Amino acid sequence: MESKNKMKKVVLLGATGSIGDNTLSVMRKFPDKFKLFGIVAHQNIEKLIPIIKEFEPTLICLTDNQAAKEAQKFFPQYEIKSNISGAEEIASHQE
Repeated sequence: MESKNKMKKVVLLGATGSIGDNTLSVMRKFPDKFKLFGIVAHQNIEKLIPIIKEFEPTLICLTDNQAAKEAQKFFPQYEIKSNISGAEEIASHQE
């Protein structure tokens, strides 16, 4: 049986869209159950910044190269991945 305190790691693809909004809403209701491990968005940096600040994901990807470069300026402590290959890497991560 799984421990009550064991958090499920979540990788969120399309984090700045409606599915992302709904997923984050559920995660906010159950902060002891879920950890945002990885996050992928296309280019909406303005919406992504507060999500990163709130959830502090381990892995981040913006599939738009220019948006990834811009986001890196806001979060130098992260290695922000780009392109579809970055999204695939996060989506298939062993954790």
